[in-house]
Amino acid sequence: MTMDTQLEVAERFRSLGFTQDLRAEPAARIRCSCGALWDASACGIAHVARFEGNSNPDDEAILVALMMPCGHRGQLTGGYGPSADLLTVEVLNALPPPQPGSEAHHAQQGSTEPIERGGDPPCWAHLMDDTPAVLGDPDLAQIVRRLADAVIICDPSGTIVFWNDAATWVFGWGPVETLGESLDLIIPERLRERHWRGWREVMTTGRTNYADRLLEVPALRRDGQSISIAFTVSLLHDPAGNIRLIAAVIRDDTQRWQERRELRRELERLTAQPDLRGDS
Repeated sequence: MTMDTQLEVAERFRSLGFTQDLRAEPAARIRCSCGALWDASACGIAHVARFEGNSNPDDEAILVALMMPCGHRGQLTGGYGPSADLLTVEVLNALPPPQPGSEAHHAQQGSTEPIERGGDPPCWAHLMDDTPAVLGDPDLAQIVRRLADAVIICDPSGTIVFWNDAATWVFGWGPVETLGESLDLIIPERLRERHWRGWREVMTTGRTNYADRLLEVPALRRDGQSISIAFTVSLLHDPAGNIRLIAAVIRDDTQRWQERRELRRELERLTAQPDLRGDS
């Protein structure tokens, strides 16, 4: 491929939301242009494009479109062969491989057509300014990403901007597939009107009743299976007091819901039985 082709691919990535310039840092870390510094292992590959050198085919360039833990999408350029930058090579080697079946997995098959859709979601890496210095933004992001409970963060329109590993386990969708998509992805169709009516009320009032108590509702998995979830909601505001992000911490409550249902049925059955003890 020519250099022009590489530039065209980079421009195509930018048009699909991968707008941040990413830089390799020592210790296999990546610096986002928002200022956040992340371990390469915490970033997600959305697409990979490779280009052979014009004079030496062994001198290979690589362009990686990445989903950053701060919520941004960006591009990292590197190379292999005689002119390789060892710092970038270390970062590229530390990146996790695309998961089989994900939208990014086709990159390993040599495709150069990006498929990630959506704009650039807002960065949430610097929202906790009052956090003690012992925990930086990368630490907090890693904690949230690895929580046993699902964490989904949306912007005020209901567009998903963050999706942790547990959310993939609960709902079946991977982060590359969900970022930039509507929450309708996990809401049963019959409940969507009621959900968005409540959502608009929260956006209008700036308050939620579920910051400190669980809301239990049906939800939808990728395979179409209906599950029961229980979650709390946190509203994150900008300096002007406007809602910037909405975060939900979710757990799969299906088993407990089924147990409660069976218990209710058993109680109803026992209550409906005639008193066989007779008069004493």
